[in-house]
Amino acid sequence: GEAKVEGKFRDFREMLASPPEPPEVSWNVKDDVAVLQYTGGTTGLPKAAMLTHYDVVANMYELIPFTDLIRGWLKSHKVIREEGDYVIVDLDGKEYRTFRDYYYNDYSPRVAILPWYHIYGQTVDLNTGLATGDILVVFAQFEPEKILEAIERYRVATFMGAPAIFVFLANNPDLLKRYDLTSLLYVNNGAGPVPPEIIEKWDELLKDAGRGILVEGYGLSEASPVTHTTVGPPFRKRKIGSVGPPIPNTYAAIINPETMEFLPIGEEGELVIAGPQVMKGYWNRPRETEDVFFEAGGMKWLRTGDIAKMDEDGYFYIVDRLKDIIKYKGHSVYPREIEDIMYEHPAIKEVCVIGLPDEVAGETIKAFVVLHEDYRGKITEQDIINWCKERMAAYKYPRIVEFRDELPKSAAGKYLRRILREEELKKRR
Repeated sequence: GEAKVEGKFRDFREMLASPPEPPEVSWNVKDDVAVLQYTGGTTGLPKAAMLTHYDVVANMYELIPFTDLIRGWLKSHKVIREEGDYVIVDLDGKEYRTFRDYYYNDYSPRVAILPWYHIYGQTVDLNTGLATGDILVVFAQFEPEKILEAIERYRVATFMGAPAIFVFLANNPDLLKRYDLTSLLYVNNGAGPVPPEIIEKWDELLKDAGRGILVEGYGLSEASPVTHTTVGPPFRKRKIGSVGPPIPNTYAAIINPETMEFLPIGEEGELVIAGPQVMKGYWNRPRETEDVFFEAGGMKWLRTGDIAKMDEDGYFYIVDRLKDIIKYKGHSVYPREIEDIMYEHPAIKEVCVIGLPDEVAGETIKAFVVLHEDYRGKITEQDIINWCKERMAAYKYPRIVEFRDELPKSAAGKYLRRILREEELKKRR
């Protein structure tokens, strides 16, 4: 029945006593939008990607086999002994300690540190975690000591993160060494590339702790978001610098962004994706939607805007954003390539490279650098430029370096080149 209405208000107790019948609705899981996920806006203004119910659930089910694979692999190893609530498993000659319940039952713990208002956290932590019955130790923000304490306490097997998280942890080895991280089988990076030097540093720090290697994947908001993963050894061949092959039911290829022709193995071009997790389109942006899709081979392909290449094993390597390529005196310069080299400098904690208009060169190269505390005041911008000149081609090294206390990042942890570019252009007006 209807609750009594007095003026603009209804008696809440009466409403509870006589709940209304839900209205009959018709919906199409493949067409009706479940999530409006705004893109990161790293190179331009954010756009709302329309992700349907089917898109989101499809991506979740594409990822579940990797969780099952890890569990099955762990259970295939012999239990050496049991100690109270724990079992000790022989992992190829190394002892691995985990809770008895985790080993004998089909669930495992993970720390969830990614924001759930972003599709990365929604899919890989919230949705997939609920679907597999995993235990989620949830954090509202990145709190390094509390997160490491949780890994030790709950014998966490894996967690997903973003570049800023792994750069911070790898650069603070004394913090990592204070905690027992032997339960970590692997950690997964997404939302942007981690420099190879940081991956190697992470592996070195955890080599005595267990198998907590850092593996990479790839995705974008328009694909719900995951399309590639390495989920490295013993599950797949590991290639540092690669985001891996596509996940199940997902197709990936490289095209010439100008001619739209598909390119052979080893050639650089724009990465395109096809699969059930790809968005319906951009909300209220018909022109942008039309620009980002094309049909070929009976499939609808999404243009990612990322320059990439594929090797003979089907592993993909992200080179840079198409819009981020710097044109210096006719040469194509990739900011990520410069950043990877600059991360080898012991003083550099974070770096982001952009191109700026230049009357002579077309564009000039500027690097924004955050120094480690120990180097602040002891090294100059010119020192960094000179170091780069010795290690890079003449058209690649940054002409300008600026030290900053921090760099602007998106919610997913990506550096916002767009913000840096806008700030620089404002200075020139």
